Amino acid sequence: MTDWNELLAEFRALGGTADNIRLGRGEFGRGLFPIDPARPVAVRIPENLLVAQKDMIFVNGVPRVGPGATVSDRERRWLDRYLEEISWGDGGADEVKGMFEAAGALPAELRHALQTEHFCGSWFAEPTEALIQD
Repeated sequence: MTDWNELLAEFRALGGTADNIRLGRGEFGRGLFPIDPARPVAVRIPENLLVAQKDMIFVNGVPRVGPGATVSDRERRWLDRYLEEISWGDGGADEVKGMFEAAGALPAELRHALQTEHFCGSWFAEPTEALIQD
């Protein structure tokens, strides 16, 4: 079980801003929600926690910061934990797979038109493990 407050404290120590937020589930799934809706929410991810997609890898089906990423060990530990326990973990991977499955349930002609005529990206392609990880 993830200690959300511990993760937030480390996120802030690494330069991030996370004010008046909590993890939750809403009408559209998992996400960040205000603790107090009457107060402003502030989230800022510092540059040192932004990793290029090309520097990410999958290990045993879980995204990880790859060896070529230019982050400190502390940043890498935090990012890997966040990915495993919050982003991809805690149902995140299943949600992404579910989006591809829902798109895949559309008629093939519509999926093709969404990809080629309306340029909706790869969401409507046949889902493969590589596409889902991408």
